[in-house]
Amino acid sequence: MLRAALSEAQTALRDANAQAQQLSDELAAAEAQLSPLQGANADSQRTLPAHLKGARLLYVGGRPGHIHRIRTFVEEAQAELLHHDGGVEERKGLLAGVVSRADAIFFPVDCVSHDTVAVLKRLCRQTGKPYLPLRSTSLTSFIAALHRFERLGLEGSSLT
Repeated sequence: MLRAALSEAQTALRDANAQAQQLSDELAAAEAQLSPLQGANADSQRTLPAHLKGARLLYVGGRPGHIHRIRTFVEEAQAELLHHDGGVEERKGLLAGVVSRADAIFFPVDCVSHDTVAVLKRLCRQTGKPYLPLRSTSLTSFIAALHRFERLGLEGSSLT
């Protein structure tokens, strides 16, 4: 009984450590992206990811209030945000077309159906598009995923 309890506690600790690392990564990415630069003027308070310029990013699922903030952030980086609600009001059949137009696909795991995620993963494998699951619908989760997207490009992975 003690061994089983110890094993369960070790599993819980690994999960907690992984979640803490993910949150730490998100915080670091958000701070790097959103904090004012030293000596910067008011027009350039934050650095926007240069790798985003001209990119088409698909966001599937999410909440309307968060989508607006993410869209504003992406447009400030001179990129385009495509959005599909994941099948709530828009047909899932339209996903294939919008996936084919995107350079990368993002979806919050807390606000999209399992069925939609399965469809997205299949479409991404078929089209060779990277997909980046988000911990939540928050802007910080999205920014952390953008940093992962940038690392994919730096490591030589195909982004389109």
